[in-house]
Amino acid sequence: AGAEPAAAETFYMEVSDFGREISMLAIIIDNTMKKLTTIKKSMVQVPGMPGELDSRLSQLNIELLGITEKLNGNVTKAEIGEKNNPTINEYYYKAMSGMRYSTYGPTETHRQCLQIAKEEYAALKQQLDQLLGTRIPDFEKDYLEAGGPWIEGMRVP
Repeated sequence: AGAEPAAAETFYMEVSDFGREISMLAIIIDNTMKKLTTIKKSMVQVPGMPGELDSRLSQLNIELLGITEKLNGNVTKAEIGEKNNPTINEYYYKAMSGMRYSTYGPTETHRQCLQIAKEEYAALKQQLDQLLGTRIPDFEKDYLEAGGPWIEGMRVP
């Protein structure tokens, strides 16, 4: 016997809601990466570049790439067929497979995959929130004070 229909529906809703959270996070990361790329291109207009601001920008980019890797895996490794550590998206897709391709309902493995994905997501979101809430705005403030042009997506000074 499979999962009770109500339990399967609850699990399906939980997985679907989590999928939306992952999608929103991916969009936020992508938009932030684009903004930082634009800032990097505009840094030629800042007196004294490259310098400390350039180093800070590189560090922010590295951290965002690390977050992306935990979410989606290392694209370069995947391209050459090298194994990646399991990612949040992989755990999510395994949990989702319990709903898409099964008449049985979610198994304990599907539930564990969703739990692992949610735990890893929470840690990743905390790291991203710290970047978006403090470190990137602090960098942008210093960048503007150094004479850099305002970039779309920055807070209005």
